[in-house]
Amino acid sequence: YFIGKKLKGECLHSVFEKALIPLAICCVLGIYFFFNPPGWYLAQLYNSEMFWGNDLSLELLRLRSIFSSPYVMAYMCGMTSLYLLFKIFQENNGNLKIYALLGLYVITMMFCMMRAPLGCVFLTLMIFLFYYCRYKGSVKIFLISLISFVFVAGIVKFALQSVNVDVLDFIISKFESATTGRSDLISERVSMWNYSYHILGDGAGRHAILADNYNIGTSIRDSEYVKILVEQGYLGLSLYIALISICIIKCIVYFKELPLELCLVIFFAITMIGANPLSTADKHCFIFWLTVGRVAAFKPIHSASKIKTHFTLRKNINNMWIR
Repeated sequence: YFIGKKLKGECLHSVFEKALIPLAICCVLGIYFFFNPPGWYLAQLYNSEMFWGNDLSLELLRLRSIFSSPYVMAYMCGMTSLYLLFKIFQENNGNLKIYALLGLYVITMMFCMMRAPLGCVFLTLMIFLFYYCRYKGSVKIFLISLISFVFVAGIVKFALQSVNVDVLDFIISKFESATTGRSDLISERVSMWNYSYHILGDGAGRHAILADNYNIGTSIRDSEYVKILVEQGYLGLSLYIALISICIIKCIVYFKELPLELCLVIFFAITMIGANPLSTADKHCFIFWLTVGRVAAFKPIHSASKIKTHFTLRKNINNMWIR
């Protein structure tokens, strides 16, 4: 948070710029392992996830690339896709390389079988289309984006046709569950565990992912909101919601200057419903705090110039009186 606040937007953009090529390499490796998994690769997956049991063996077929968890690829691809959309719409930097990387990241997220990151990318596309129409007033990037969306959709359809039938059914079921009357998703997450909720909670970290090493079955991994509520109580959850709400409101007020930050905060606010992106390293939680620091440090240029002009004027008046 303090790094993001001091360096402002520089470090946030630098993280994504330096991640583009390494992430693309991981995507290519992940897609290759997804369609042609060598024996040693499958053996490593089964050994790392043996506690899941045979009934959830299809979970092992999520795209993971070189990592032990599919969340590493899905969440980084999701956030980097937001950055690429930012470059396309805000900076008018829509070259072929960016569109190719964006398509690669979207395909990777599809095979990671993560609904929330894909949904956030689609929502971000709508936000940036509105941004471009509001502040740029041109249809060039708008038309290119629609054509690119159709192109990527065609590639995804072609890739899905090459997938094993069982895996394809699993992918379809994951997305159908998010679109067929699941309006009670949040309440379902809250009632998933038999915990009591208090003002102060059980204590921060008591239900973290590493808690199972000391007390098996006590970790909460499927909802950051529930985890915060159980650990830090109503007070802690209220503070987190207030923090996220203030960031979103400030980004909306200064939407022209903070569109990427708005989309990143919304990304984490949505993914917190079904995962723990603020308290597990495989979901790149540091990006959230860099973003919050950036939002906290932001000051509109016009206000700063007015203050500077005001003090300059006062200084000139005082010099006149002294003379």
